[in-house]
Amino acid sequence: MDRTENNVIRGKVHSVSVSETKGTKKAPVERINLVVGHGIEGDAHAGPWHRQVSILALESINRMRAKGFDVGPGDFAENIATTGVNWPELPVGSMIEIAGSLLEMTQIGKQCHAECAIGKEIGDCVMPREGVFAKVLREGVVKAGDEVVVRLAGTEDKRALRHRALEARRSLSRDEVVAKSRRISRRLAHLAAYRNARTVLFYVSSKDNEVDTTAPIERAIRKGKTVLVPISNLETRGLSWSELRSLDELERATFGILEPRAECRRVRDPQQGDLVIVPGVAFDPSCGRIGYGGGFYDRFLSSFDGAKVALAFEAQLLPHVPVGEHDIPVDMVITEDAVYRR
Repeated sequence: MDRTENNVIRGKVHSVSVSETKGTKKAPVERINLVVGHGIEGDAHAGPWHRQVSILALESINRMRAKGFDVGPGDFAENIATTGVNWPELPVGSMIEIAGSLLEMTQIGKQCHAECAIGKEIGDCVMPREGVFAKVLREGVVKAGDEVVVRLAGTEDKRALRHRALEARRSLSRDEVVAKSRRISRRLAHLAAYRNARTVLFYVSSKDNEVDTTAPIERAIRKGKTVLVPISNLETRGLSWSELRSLDELERATFGILEPRAECRRVRDPQQGDLVIVPGVAFDPSCGRIGYGGGFYDRFLSSFDGAKVALAFEAQLLPHVPVGEHDIPVDMVITEDAVYRR
């Protein structure tokens, strides 16, 4: 591999390929269009999941040729064949830049389809051993000859990860935010810990395309749950909690966040058995969390005994977020596609 600078690997795109059906060889094409949150336009593996784009080194294909197999780019169902990068050596979470596009490496290898065409034809497939998969974070058009720049996972600090996740969330359209928030709200409503909680501590969605909480707040009030929302104290960088009886009681306050007006505040302390809905910027499948950086929620969560549930879009989910001494994980993260538990 060509390491031209610390923690950065550079290579080249050798070829790009697509197929209309899973488990079949892919046909080389002149260029591919990468679509955020979807994958490659016109490819069978595209969709709202973590294996949107498959990548394999030409060196891996050539090793199969050296064994006497008549194979070439696309035969192992890879979308992008590269030179200069040994993909299986890289950590999941590495960031891949090609021609202005940005991908995040999500998986190394996988079990082949039972009907894998190349496996049936030659009795072996290198993809499960040496291929990798990625999801698209920034759109672009990729073709043979483009430079590949890989930034290894673990080299970004929390500030960079926070910025990356925020940009991914901000890039969602309003229609996407509404539709995905509804799916997340339905998952929350079916959660046993939520159904059993008599009091729920909600953040109030206010900015940066946060998962909408106004609809579940209204629904919780209608169903007779006690809803508490936070009030920020800049001096202590802590939170107090006030009972909310209507969204009409809210106004813009600290950091542009919606909080109860002074005359509508009914401050009370959370109790054991309450459930808190936690905001955040980035999460991982182990329920690690990166907030906005102020530490307000970490201070509160460090002494809160109830269930801690975060709401997030899949776009905010990273393979791993660094967790320090004062970073408090949540018990579960609910996205539009899944519920992740610690």
